[in-house]
Order: sequence, then C-alpha cells, then structure tokens
Amino acid sequence: MHPIRANRAWIAILALPLLPHAAPGQLASDATLRPPLTPIHSMGDYSFLVDPAQRTDIWDRLKFIRLGDSIFLTLGAEYRLEHEVFRTSNWGAGPQDGTGYLLQRIMPHACIRMGSALRVFVSLKFDDVFGRNGGPRPGFDRNRADIHEGFVDLGTGTASVTARLGRQELIFGAGKFTSNNEGVNVRLSFDAARVTLKNHGWESNLFAGRPVSNRPGAFDDTPNHRQAFWGVYATAPPLRQMRVDGYYLGLDTKLAQYQQGQGHELRHTVGSRFYTKPAPGGIDFDGDAAWQFGTFGPDTIRAWTVATETGYRWGFVRFRPRVAMKADVASGDGNPSDHTLGTFNPLFPKGGYFGKMVLGGPYNFYDLHPVLQLAPSRTVTLQADWDWFWRQSIRDGIYGGGFRLRDGLASRARAIGSQGNMEVRWSLDRHLTLVLNLATFLPGQFLKETGPAKTVLFANSGFTYRF
Repeated sequence: MHPIRANRAWIAILALPLLPHAAPGQLASDATLRPPLTPIHSMGDYSFLVDPAQRTDIWDRLKFIRLGDSIFLTLGAEYRLEHEVFRTSNWGAGPQDGTGYLLQRIMPHACIRMGSALRVFVSLKFDDVFGRNGGPRPGFDRNRADIHEGFVDLGTGTASVTARLGRQELIFGAGKFTSNNEGVNVRLSFDAARVTLKNHGWESNLFAGRPVSNRPGAFDDTPNHRQAFWGVYATAPPLRQMRVDGYYLGLDTKLAQYQQGQGHELRHTVGSRFYTKPAPGGIDFDGDAAWQFGTFGPDTIRAWTVATETGYRWGFVRFRPRVAMKADVASGDGNPSDHTLGTFNPLFPKGGYFGKMVLGGPYNFYDLHPVLQLAPSRTVTLQADWDWFWRQSIRDGIYGGGFRLRDGLASRARAIGSQGNMEVRWSLDRHLTLVLNLATFLPGQFLKETGPAKTVLFANSGFTYRF
C-alpha cells in the first residue's frame, strides 16, 4: 500500500469520533417528515425544512438553502471506508493478499428543486482501493472521479407523472434483477430515460437506456454501447398485508458468453413479485418468479428462476429475533450442444447477492439459506446465516459478474459448496454506521474437481457516514 494514501485512510478512521453526530432525541419532532439516509441518495425531499422549527439536525443548514421563492438547494454526501481481507480468494486461484486492503468511497451530491414540478440532481463518485495485491478488480474497486448520477425530473406538480432524463440508478423490487450494485465499492448507474406513473395506489415505471461502463480513471465513464436495457416495472395497491409487482425487462447484449458458447444475446424477462408489507412482528414473505425467452446467436433462450424468503419475527420478545429460510433456484443449460440456451441471466442484480463476500453470482444454482437476525438494542443488529449451493444443471458451469468461473463439463458433481456469513451493524446515530462482516466458504465436490478449491476466509470492517 502506498504509505501516504494509507496514512490518509487511517487518519480518516482515527478522526471518526470527531464527525458531527445527532444528539439523542434530537430528531423526535420531525421523525415523520425527515427522509432516512440510505444508499439511494436521490430519494430525499427536504422541502419540509421551509419551517425553521423543523431544522433540528446539525446538517440542516446544507439541506435547505433558499435560492428563490420556491427554489432551494440541498447538499449531501456519503463517505465509506472499509478494510477487507481475503484468505485464498477465488478458492485459491490468482494473486492472493493475506494482509488486506482499504476501500474508500466518497459520494457528494446536490439537488435543486424549483417548485413541485422541476428537479435537478447530480451525484459524483470518488472510489479507490489501496494496497490490494493484483490491483483493483475491474468495475468493482476503483473509479477515481466521475458523475454517478446527473438527471432532470419533470413532473405534473401532483407527482402523478414524472419524467426523468439523464444518468440515474435503476432500482426496482428487491434488487434481484435491477440494482445499483450496492455492496461492492463502485456503484452502477444507467444513462436512461424513465417515466413514472402514480394513480390510486398503482405505480408504473417505464425506462430505456444503457448501463454505464465504470472505468478506473477520472471522468472517463461512458455508456456501454454493447448493451441496451429497457422495460416496465409496476406495483399494485396493497391487498391487506400483501403486495404484488409485475415486470417485463429486455436486455440486448452484443457479445455474451455461456457454457454453450458466445454470441449476440436478446433476452426478455417477464415475472412477478409477491411480498408482505413490513411489520413489527409475525410472518413475512418475499418471492419472485420469472421466465426468460429470446435468442442467443442462432439459438433460442428458455430459462427461469424462483426465489423465496419466508420468515417470522417475535416483535415483542427480547432482541426481537427473526428466523427465515431463503430458497432460490435459477436454471442452467441442460445441453450445451443443442439449440436452446437454458442458463438464467440475473441481468443487473444487487452487489454481494449472497452476502458481503462476493465469489459468484446467481446463475445455474439452487440453494437453501437459513437466517437468524437479532436486535440486541435499538441501534445494534446482528445477522448470522449459512447458505448451501448446488448446480441446477450438471452440464453447465458457475458464473460471476457475467463471466463463467468454472467449466461445467469438467465434473458431474452437483455440490458447489456452502457459505457462512455474520454481520454486526451499529448505528451510532442517523448519520454514522459501523459494520463488521465475517464469512467463510467451504468448497464442495464440483469446485474440488474443476480447479483450486481452498477454503475461503473473509473479513470486512468499516464505517459509513451520510448527511
């Protein structure tokens, strides 16, 4: 690690106690109006701060800067610093790093609202990695400086119809197919046009655009002209405790690669999500089912997935325990020599799909994933889980980040392995969160028969500060 950069990073850690904090009870008066500070920076509306009595947070002087009678500016930022250690990364293949490395993310943003019908939002990103043996992982670790989002919202004034044009994040549903890749250091955005319609509890989003290619240099990101992405995502009004989403997503990739070969991919996804509304206790459920069709070179695509999570929380018991079982399956290709591609493509799924440790993606697999969650206090949460993986088709490989990681024809074994995760999250206040993640991966017979298959150990610790 470069000594000067390393020292700056550790100075940031040592300066953590000096960051501004919200005093206990400071936000009680405006808890229902103040938007939460989340990774989705563009969602916050601070127009309620027009009332000086609501300005109770230390950063409110930057959240409402009046520029005119109905025009105001909002400034904000996210700073994240993490130390990450892999032992036998990628099951022992490639360069290894036993001492770990630092990941730094800085994302300032600004929003101008002009009445209720016009908004301009800009977000920058400064992402870097220090001390990683083998250098930054492409698209994951480094983007020295660039525009992450830059869009204009045009509305009707009643928020029933909003048109958005420019660079933006596309996040729908649970993030299984469309997300900002939150988790890894460099987030994903799209150069796109989007129209949102809201009426009597219904919400529909129609969009078309291209993913942005994250490059490591400064202000060199461009739309990926080898991919086009479009679709519609609709949410119905709640029916008692249940909600239903429906979606169609189209993806055109000029050159895609699978066990079957490589070629032009035109893939259509239709599906639905059924899930319960958040509740303090009781049973909860979240499930997706999707079917894919299209063409891959001269061949056809026929693929599918089902993903479920069923849980129960004891809301009035100490530590508010929740137990859950996740069960997912995504089809693989049953015969690489025929004229039908059966490998399911998850499109643009959330980063760290199976946990903070990223080894592979949700292709050609089925799993069982029990989860335990505890809340020892109002500010501390703990999650422990274990995930067992198998290949859905023993004639297809395993994939990650759109690339094939292991040849599926080199082994007839089905068991990929299992992964254990533990996360402790401590929210000191609404701005500052400390997180510790520990994980391990125990290789199964398929990995043992197709290449390096060492046990993986992983640790990630860090903090995020948002305002």
